[in-house]
Amino acid sequence: MIQELVWEWVPWIYNRLVKALDKAKSLSTVIKRELFSDKKWVFMKGHIIPISQDSFSIDQISISDIRWLATLEPPRLFHPNCTEKQKEKHISYLSFVVTLSYPLVDSSIDLSDWINELKWSGIKEPSPLDIFLLWCCKNGSHLIYYASSIKVTLITDEGLTVEKGLNDFTNTTVYEDVSRSQDDRQDSNGSMDLVLSSSGR
Repeated sequence: MIQELVWEWVPWIYNRLVKALDKAKSLSTVIKRELFSDKKWVFMKGHIIPISQDSFSIDQISISDIRWLATLEPPRLFHPNCTEKQKEKHISYLSFVVTLSYPLVDSSIDLSDWINELKWSGIKEPSPLDIFLLWCCKNGSHLIYYASSIKVTLITDEGLTVEKGLNDFTNTTVYEDVSRSQDDRQDSNGSMDLVLSSSGR
């Protein structure tokens, strides 16, 4: 009788104990990752959604395919080719307001205070899209998937107000865009001068 009870209950107790140990091990791994990992993110060229280094190994990814490396605490964006000698710089916007235009929902989020904490290292300043994606990673926001329906209103350090869709800044910064439009105006004036001078006027 006792032997039958032992053969019935010992395997059940053993299985329960193994399951409990497995759960405890996975829970301790998650807690360790949350408390002690650097929370690094990788922004790939040609992709909007960043990759978490905690979840995926990036050892096999070529540096030429990486747009930015990022940390959340403190918020930093590093160009993959930048050296330690390159100084961290502040984002040069005086204001950064994101406007959401979901179906049936219109609201705005002011990120101006948060971008005061954000610093970057590299040759070229991060685009407004990259800045917003890092904010989404930091806050676990689902808005990262709706960049096509989000507009951003920026005030540059020169006092210029720029309002565009986030996807308009995929590969460019505000300053590249402004300088490009000024260059286009100069080129069009120059070509007009050439046309008028060749016509004899």
